Amino acid sequence: MTMTEGQKILSGTGIGSDQFDFSSLVGREIVLFTEQFPGKRLTSRVIMVNQSVISIDRSKSSGLIDDLVNNQKIVVQFDYRGEVVSVQATMKRSSIGKCNLILGDTIVPLIRRKFCRFDLSRQVKLAVVHPATFKPGSLARLRWLETDTLNVSCGGVLLNLDSVLRDKSYLFLHVAIQDFLLPHMVVAQVRHSYHRDGGHYSVGLEFIISEQNQNHFNPTVLRSMPATVLEYSAGQRAKVNEMLTNRLQQPDKK
Repeated sequence: MTMTEGQKILSGTGIGSDQFDFSSLVGREIVLFTEQFPGKRLTSRVIMVNQSVISIDRSKSSGLIDDLVNNQKIVVQFDYRGEVVSVQATMKRSSIGKCNLILGDTIVPLIRRKFCRFDLSRQVKLAVVHPATFKPGSLARLRWLETDTLNVSCGGVLLNLDSVLRDKSYLFLHVAIQDFLLPHMVVAQVRHSYHRDGGHYSVGLEFIISEQNQNHFNPTVLRSMPATVLEYSAGQRAKVNEMLTNRLQQPDKK
């Protein structure tokens, strides 16, 4: 991956870095992409964190970390609570030679680089599903909530909620964008939730396609679920992506 590709990752809607606890990175590996070494995937280990400044091991990647030019922009990737995220940083060397990275203000979960995302507000109805206890007839007893999307892609949505949803939770989801060939109802999984100002949360959901159903649910649960939530396929996803790309290049008209 080149620096240009790394910059594309950062073009989507991000999450404020002040909502992250970077202290958990100490002792862990991070990945760097630089203009100085285009096409090279550099790795290093975090040795210290001071708010949004992280110090890294200069001996890693066969000494290339120690060769990084001061003040250059770097794309940093690391795992945060089970999700790979990306942030742009600036290399700052201290007077005693420490390699410090000053992280930018915006963190972008890399789920967003799979498909083009578009700022699009649409009404959503959703209900949390518990696969272990889901049985025929459970659909009528689900507690449905209503909210709006913050952005949309063929692979998932970002929602505005007034309460947090547990990571990896499953939901049935109805999004009012049938003009883009999205099924009437899909099954989705929570991939990240972050607190926003005003007591709201941004919750990222990933649609589960039919080819992946057996990776998430056992055969008994699959037989109990409504057929429509299991029909969204990789082929349909590609068509939705094409339609979104073509039609949302124009100003949104509700």
